[in-house]
Amino acid sequence: MKIIKLVKRITKTVRYCAAGFLLSAPFALQAETVKDLRYGVALYHFYQEDYFNALLELISAQQLQALPNHQTNAELLKGGISLSYGLDKQAEAIFSRLLSAKPAHADTIVLDEQQKNKAWFYLGKLVYQQGDYPRAIKLLDYISQQKTSGFFTSDQPSSLQIQAQYLQATMLLAQGDVAQSRQTMLAVPELSIYWPYYYFNLGSAYAAQQQWSKASEAFEQAQRLMLGHEGEQALRDKANTAAGYAYMAQQNYPKAVVAFRRVSLNSLVVDKALLGYGLAESERENYQQALAPWQALRKQSLLLPAVQEVMLALPYAYEQLGGLTEALQEYQQAAQSYQQEISKLSEAITLFSEQPLGQLFSLTGLNQSWLSKRELPPIDNNTIYITHLIAKHSFQAKLRDYYDLTVLQKNVLEMTARHENLLAVDNEQQHYWQQLTEGGQLRKYQNQYQQLLQLRKTLAEKLQQAEAADPARSLAQGDDFELWRRVDQAYGRIAHLSQQGQNLNTEQALLSRYEDILLWRSEERYADNHWQLNKAIAALDTHLAVTQNTIDNLQAAVNGKSQSLFQSRLQQLQQRLVQQQVQIDKQLAITSETIRISAINELTQQKQQLQKYLARATLAVARLYDLGSYQQASQPAAQQSGVGDE
Repeated sequence: MKIIKLVKRITKTVRYCAAGFLLSAPFALQAETVKDLRYGVALYHFYQEDYFNALLELISAQQLQALPNHQTNAELLKGGISLSYGLDKQAEAIFSRLLSAKPAHADTIVLDEQQKNKAWFYLGKLVYQQGDYPRAIKLLDYISQQKTSGFFTSDQPSSLQIQAQYLQATMLLAQGDVAQSRQTMLAVPELSIYWPYYYFNLGSAYAAQQQWSKASEAFEQAQRLMLGHEGEQALRDKANTAAGYAYMAQQNYPKAVVAFRRVSLNSLVVDKALLGYGLAESERENYQQALAPWQALRKQSLLLPAVQEVMLALPYAYEQLGGLTEALQEYQQAAQSYQQEISKLSEAITLFSEQPLGQLFSLTGLNQSWLSKRELPPIDNNTIYITHLIAKHSFQAKLRDYYDLTVLQKNVLEMTARHENLLAVDNEQQHYWQQLTEGGQLRKYQNQYQQLLQLRKTLAEKLQQAEAADPARSLAQGDDFELWRRVDQAYGRIAHLSQQGQNLNTEQALLSRYEDILLWRSEERYADNHWQLNKAIAALDTHLAVTQNTIDNLQAAVNGKSQSLFQSRLQQLQQRLVQQQVQIDKQLAITSETIRISAINELTQQKQQLQKYLARATLAVARLYDLGSYQQASQPAAQQSGVGDE
């Protein structure tokens, strides 16, 4: 049973290890001429990897019908961004509608088969990572099987088509359909790197069914195929390790030892290989040979499950070889190490129970590259105990959801701040219009206009009266007007002096002659003066009419501004923001609690396992102490018995 668990542990961690080998670069948008401003703004945000604002720009532009020239392209961009956010169903709906149909607009980018294949592939890969194998297989079926011609060979599938076939075969294995899986893999070239991965996954499937003979054959085939691929030592080591445990399940310990010995010492699975090597030797009662791999494994970190187990296996080997003192020391050291690690796990459980997730997981540095951002977050002191959990796709998806929700929460808070600014601007405008109406400012403007209008009317009447009495003189301008004033003053002085008895007939005759000359000159200038005054009055009438029209428009605007035109929309936006904030907070709390519980459960399981190891080590120490006491008590009795016989 222990061997079965070890095999499952190995195959579970690397069952779909080729997923990381798959290409993750997104398909690039074809160069295009931007004809709609809002679409250009969305593209700018998109290429800056600011997908939220790009999506926001596209949605708002579509709402305002501001994309007459890029409707289909905008939808394709939305599909890609949806895929980036893990919205696979929305992306599938968009791709199904657009990639399979003929272009509906003249300016639509026509994607070639390779670009379409990439879209379907990344969508299928995302659904595959989410564990929905039937739907992922269906999506990968959309990939065109049209082959390309190579330099030496013709009609060979593209790299992406090969990857799709491999993924489908892997999912069919997971569904238990081995025959169909093999048939699907026949489309993959014989020398492809994916064949070793396939055989490894095939061995994992057989191991899960406890068909150990078939499992070992598949693992052996995987490691043999890896010999022809340089730089793939990691998979070869995993295949050898899995093959070793499969042989052990068959009790074929010599072959298990051979398989374990093929694992390189700098491998990531060397701990499991060393443990299995020692177990295979111990099953053959070759405890001396088991010591070397177990002693090497004993020096590694206690965080590794294999090290935790070997700390009990090593003193057992000493005990079987008669080294009770060494066994006792190892058991005591193991008990002390277990206790220290249990204390650290207890502290970690407390941290994961109390601290915010943002402080537990380093999510701020996650790659935002389109379609390729679901990588492991950095491992720190808080998460080092749950590296196995973090490697799972399901846990990664939860971490990504949590990260996306925190970003969305931040964006909603920013939009709430913008909304408050819009409310402030609208209230300021309302206050201004209220001042115009309630403060009497508009009425003041209207009164001033009426006063000017009355003044114009009065001036026109006086001008009419003056023209009727003495037209030439009444329209005198400039120097003529000043001379007429002086003539009037001279006549007044002559009249005053004549009343005092002075004889001013000569002066009066001269003044009368000067008046005639001035009158002649005024009459000469009358026509021009009359035309200038009428022109000025006409211009004044025009300005007064424009002013009246402006006041009328202002009055209409004031009447229309009795209530804000944006107040209703702003109130609706405020309600939507509040609802969205509540939904985000609720979902964030659920996701956070799910992640926290998963982490705590993982830590608790590790703690419980260490407590079992601690109990076994403590019992072994007590047993050896009892055995030592018994032997010490037996020695004097034997000595006394020998003396009596003499």
